Amino acid sequence: MGRENILPGIEVSNEQTEKMATNLFGFDDFLLRRICSGHGLGMAVRRRRVPIYRHCGGAGTTLHAEKPFSSTSKTIKKDGGFGMERPIRSALTFFGHKYERILLLVLFIQLPVILIQFFAANYILAVTPTFGALFSIADVYNAYIVFSLFLFTLMPFAAFWHNEEMGLENPLRAAFFQFALKAFHIFLFSVVAGIVITIGFMFFILPGVILLGIFAIAPILAVMDNQSVWASIRESTRIFKAHHWKIVLLIGIFGFTELIGSYILQLIILDITSSFLAIAICHIFLNTIFLPLFYLILTTFTAKWREDMSLFTIENKEVGL
Repeated sequence: MGRENILPGIEVSNEQTEKMATNLFGFDDFLLRRICSGHGLGMAVRRRRVPIYRHCGGAGTTLHAEKPFSSTSKTIKKDGGFGMERPIRSALTFFGHKYERILLLVLFIQLPVILIQFFAANYILAVTPTFGALFSIADVYNAYIVFSLFLFTLMPFAAFWHNEEMGLENPLRAAFFQFALKAFHIFLFSVVAGIVITIGFMFFILPGVILLGIFAIAPILAVMDNQSVWASIRESTRIFKAHHWKIVLLIGIFGFTELIGSYILQLIILDITSSFLAIAICHIFLNTIFLPLFYLILTTFTAKWREDMSLFTIENKEVGL
């Protein structure tokens, strides 16, 4: 079977495979998951930005360094995953195929949060004076709530996608469990990040967009690495530096599309009824579609960008050798 080798094969024994790989490439953070005997196949799966190694043979085996990929690569998919060559198509396909399960995340996590945001925003608008200005204090409060809850509800959808790509037996249950374990930490992160992002938008719009892009990627990386979201900020910053225009454009297209969609939907509802409740329900329904889809698109893009940057890192290391 042909391989696309980055480095030439190195003859090692089964007992020395892990030691040789670690000494040669300088990678301590990888796991040999299955090592075969005879003519079987062994595979070492990296946990972070470490390449995949395959080897075949008996007592003497050949260690091959293949194209590195993230934990979401198509090679380790169990039941025909969705790939990352085309992130948008991948997210749309995943959304369509898994909509029933995504709907459970919407009903039990996102919808309650949206309702809290809806009532909090209207209460703040009712009790906060406007002073005739274009933007009032209530608008600042509402923006803070929107940013905070946006980051808070991102994690379970990213976890569900990641669990599916990893081939877990019950990915939805695992996503709920992960969210339950990390909900408090994600909430604290969302509160702090929401304040920083809101300040960025208050004074200069562009810093707010940059901060939103960095903080939105961090929960996704935390899910992929099974680590604290705070520990993922450094890597999210690195990814944002490499793909800042793409991330800003993605956020801008999403925000503009949702704004236009909400406006058109509101005009249609007003032609039928002037009920505020009907308008509110339609807006909530629209957010239960737009937000999960955006979460999935951002997750697939993040996984692809991380994979590409890992490959670039490995190729640079090869040149150094």
